[in-house]
Amino acid sequence: MEEAAVLLSRVRRGATFFTWRPVSRPDDGCAILYYEAALRRVGDTGEQIDCADGYAALERLGLAHLLDRLMIEDVARELESDPAACLSVAISAQSLSLNLHGEGAGWTGLMDRLKRDPRLARRLVMEIGDNSAMPCFRDALAFVRALRALGVRISVARFGSGHASIGQLMALSPEVVKLDSPFMHTAYESERNRLRIGHLLGLARTISPTVIVDGVESPWHLHLAAEEGAEWVAGSHLGRPSLRRGWLNSEYGDSVAALAAFNSALHQRPSARAHSFPR
Repeated sequence: MEEAAVLLSRVRRGATFFTWRPVSRPDDGCAILYYEAALRRVGDTGEQIDCADGYAALERLGLAHLLDRLMIEDVARELESDPAACLSVAISAQSLSLNLHGEGAGWTGLMDRLKRDPRLARRLVMEIGDNSAMPCFRDALAFVRALRALGVRISVARFGSGHASIGQLMALSPEVVKLDSPFMHTAYESERNRLRIGHLLGLARTISPTVIVDGVESPWHLHLAAEEGAEWVAGSHLGRPSLRRGWLNSEYGDSVAALAAFNSALHQRPSARAHSFPR
């Protein structure tokens, strides 16, 4: 409980910060789909330390939504500051409910903000961390559909290792599925492990039109991802999490092209589309 309280206190004092990791094409590290936000703090000797332990403590207490709300607000401010930025933020599966504080009183502030600024909503990717089970799948489905109706893209992380079943993932119908990084990290250990990457990619593509292979930390990982037909990858070999906001350095024409590529790759199903995409 202490870890959870300390993390919330740090966030509220402004003692934490985001790093940004690009999701890019395996054959062109400069072709960025979007940037993922990751919460960090400064260690005693000035090093960056992730906040995973504190976040896990919040999840154990069922209080992850307290931090999720703050992180989404911060990412929304980043999107407001640059109309061409496309950013992702991960939230707990426990937070997927419009009824966290009573009927219809879970994410009122966020929903109102996204309704006021649909262009912002259409550049936000909400990633479901899937480190814990969804308390109520019906609530989770309603939450995802409400966000999608406003233009938000939905991503599911830890594919192959997460708590959600294939049936649940098919019902959520995410725009993005991200393979869990340990599959790539252990692919070198055996031929069976290597072949598993291709099988998982094929299965993920039956759920989502856009699949990201996470854990690309070396040239060998990159070669394997490309060999298996991965269209998008993430990992330190092509882009470590950085304080630098890479999207701010793009030329205007490149920013427009990147936004068009984002909209093309993360197209929403016709039945779910509520708004036209930003142009």
